[in-house]
Amino acid sequence: MAQASEGSVVHIHYTGRLDDGTVFDSSEGRDPLSFTVGSGQVIAGFDAAVRGMAPGDSCTTTIEPSEGYGERRAELEIAYPRAQLPEGMAPEVGQTLQMQTPDGQAFQMRVTEVTDEAIGLDGNHPLAGQALTFDIELVKNDRGPARAGPRTTLGLLQVRARACLGPRQRCPLGNGTSGQGAGSPGRYRRTRSRAMSASVKATGFMRLSAKSSA
Repeated sequence: MAQASEGSVVHIHYTGRLDDGTVFDSSEGRDPLSFTVGSGQVIAGFDAAVRGMAPGDSCTTTIEPSEGYGERRAELEIAYPRAQLPEGMAPEVGQTLQMQTPDGQAFQMRVTEVTDEAIGLDGNHPLAGQALTFDIELVKNDRGPARAGPRTTLGLLQVRARACLGPRQRCPLGNGTSGQGAGSPGRYRRTRSRAMSASVKATGFMRLSAKSSA
């Protein structure tokens, strides 16, 4: 049986756990996750783990932050003055709000604290700084471009929320955007977080969108 390699379209069942044993996502009860090896559709450590596997093979792998969502960055945590909030906005801890720079770049930030003077916002990915352990089973391996699966699968598409990540967060294999992915989470992390870091330093020049997700 052919082993998964660059360009293979693999169909994977998986369960992902944190160091404390918390299951943050699983394909159990859903269709397998499908992606093209080497295409940047999943985080680098997951892509590397399936290489060399053949249909029917299973493995357990632990992905360190450097191959997942990177380390947490303190400069992506800010206090945003409540006086600058859009009229009528009443943020709550756990919500995801959208900030936009003057040049139109939009960033999602999670509300971590609410006080009378300011709200705490965090632009780090919910799984940043976490080691991620996956149980992986390769169901099928073929060639050709992967087709998008149901919206509840990981990778290219937005997935259902997991309680440990908070409401409406993205789970671990995708690139942090809804709809079609723009590249690997590693590339997304380097370019997007650099832009966020520069923008967050000039918080006064950013505006917070009234649109939020609970």
